[in-house]
Amino acid sequence: MEFWTKPFAGIPAEEWTIPVNKPIWAPRYVAERIKGCKHHRLVMQDRPINSDGYGQYYGQMAVDTVVQRLDAYPVSTRKSIFMGNNNF
Repeated sequence: MEFWTKPFAGIPAEEWTIPVNKPIWAPRYVAERIKGCKHHRLVMQDRPINSDGYGQYYGQMAVDTVVQRLDAYPVSTRKSIFMGNNNF
């Protein structure tokens, strides 16, 4: 899996190549970028939404569910001052 990140202004863009199903050591913003990969499942609702002098219109696109495509989990539960969950 390959993607680009530019987490903060003033930092050049970075290209990451991430192997699948293998533990890696990467900054937290890379894991957040991977977890942000999702898509919306759209459905058509069958109800009248509008009518005017020309007729009545049926159907409206709506988001049914949000499907998570990729996940990133920490390998270790050990706390670190650099990669920990707490803010300073």
